[in-house]
Amino acid sequence: MPRHSFIKSLVFSSFILTSLAGRGPVKHPKPYHEVSQLSSDNSIGFAGSTTTDHLNPRQEKTVDGLTSIDTFTYKGETWTAYEDITRFDGQLVLVSASGTRREIKRYVEASTDESVSINRTVDAYFGLDPANDVNLKQNDVLAERLLQDGEPIEEHVRDIIGLSFLPWDVYLGNVQANDTMALGWQSMTKNYAPWNDMLEAADGTHSNYTFDGLLNGWMPASRKIYRGLVDTTDWVDITAFADVDSPDPDIVHIWFSIKYVKGGVLRAQKYALDYKQFLPLKAHPTADDYYPALMRFADYWDSHVKDEISLTLPDMS
Repeated sequence: MPRHSFIKSLVFSSFILTSLAGRGPVKHPKPYHEVSQLSSDNSIGFAGSTTTDHLNPRQEKTVDGLTSIDTFTYKGETWTAYEDITRFDGQLVLVSASGTRREIKRYVEASTDESVSINRTVDAYFGLDPANDVNLKQNDVLAERLLQDGEPIEEHVRDIIGLSFLPWDVYLGNVQANDTMALGWQSMTKNYAPWNDMLEAADGTHSNYTFDGLLNGWMPASRKIYRGLVDTTDWVDITAFADVDSPDPDIVHIWFSIKYVKGGVLRAQKYALDYKQFLPLKAHPTADDYYPALMRFADYWDSHVKDEISLTLPDMS
């Protein structure tokens, strides 16, 4: 490269970097699906957000004994998000300033052998050697043991064998996209690793005791709990769901909520959309982005299953 071309390139690069460094305060980018709405509705936006510093633990309990964890603006009205952070299967309650209330139930099941062992009701394989005493037998040894006293006990059926482990265990998506996004056991996609943004809990103790569930028990939204090894009040909560407003036919965009709870206190909280932040060009979304997206997600899937057939069970008497 000629010397003068190299100097011109160097000067141009320096100018770009200086310009970026000299920019004003970072503005959180509007989600692509809200741009047209914001141009005609000035009541929705990030200015004047009531969200406070997530790193400061909050203990304001005002709704049914739940803890206020964040505030956000939705359709020009202030909402507050409440959770029961004394247990990781407590509900999420969203309450507006006018009193509108929305509740999202959050069920979780043990998803590692260590988690199952906490409430295990029967020894795995009834204490038998799975290779020689179960797998090599021609008869179904486990089924016979479960049925020997009549109808099997559900908890015994659940706990009789260990859990299988797969690298990808949840697939997220929406109706309009032609693909899905796989979520790994650490709540990672191919684009984003939420644990990299939760350094407050990066002590290596949140991997053995994990619990998985779907919001409301059926919605395609993953919620994973990573409990500490010893302290049962210490866990990381990662919720992920697909952006239902996205018109993208090829890529499913994923919202994340990452919380760190210890001792009944919310120690840290982050939100993400698709990728890690890259300042000053891309900042993490805020509660004003995440919770409205969650509410639209719930409405979206409710509308898509409103025509379901009611289940009628036979009379067991």
